[in-house]
Amino acid sequence: MATTYTQYYNLGKQEDHADKFSMTVLTENADKIDAALHGLAEDVAQLQTDALADRAALVELVDSGPKNELSWSAVDKVHNGITFTVNGDGTVTADGTNNGSANSFISIKIMTAAEIGAEAGCIISGTPENEAGAYISLEERGGSYRTYVKDMGAGNTIPAISTEVNVYIVIPKNQTVNNIIFRPMICSSAAWAVSHEFQPYRPSYQEMYDMILALQGGNSLSSVQSTAQLTSISAGDNNADS
Repeated sequence: MATTYTQYYNLGKQEDHADKFSMTVLTENADKIDAALHGLAEDVAQLQTDALADRAALVELVDSGPKNELSWSAVDKVHNGITFTVNGDGTVTADGTNNGSANSFISIKIMTAAEIGAEAGCIISGTPENEAGAYISLEERGGSYRTYVKDMGAGNTIPAISTEVNVYIVIPKNQTVNNIIFRPMICSSAAWAVSHEFQPYRPSYQEMYDMILALQGGNSLSSVQSTAQLTSISAGDNNADS
């Protein structure tokens, strides 16, 4: 009986199928297959461990960097029965009952056409889930008051926008909220895929580098903060009724 062997795992096989197969070869094959499967299982387990460690490192890297691209500034506001409190950690607390005839809102940032245009494909997020229809929105300024996108708790993709917009936090009319916390954030879709965790705005590495260069050139800090400065907002330009 002629025995030949497979190319990759060296398993014995018989060329003449009419011959009785050797039990020795069968036993050797079983041992080889068992060893190969055990080795494969160990490799898979190690890959899973490495993948978890890599992902943890990636999440830490993303969440510790300039993830949130939404720099904003606003002041406390009471509107239609809702008290909006601006917190020091980049969040906004909303409390009360909207007893007005329209949505209650606070504008936290005005974005130029160039600024919002650069965010196409990014994710806007920060609305607490399942909270009385509350949302964060991007709405056209000075025109039709068109609402381009809303985040109602799960994050939403920003479309291509070519007009100036207001970033609103909105509580619909007749709705009650109890100290719910909004965490406004715009981040890249790649960062969002890694982690949905809110991070406050931080200047980008390039912005910080430019600021350092300017300071080394003798400029004052206040004169070089324009790219990283939180923009002061005058709320109430639009209706936020969409």
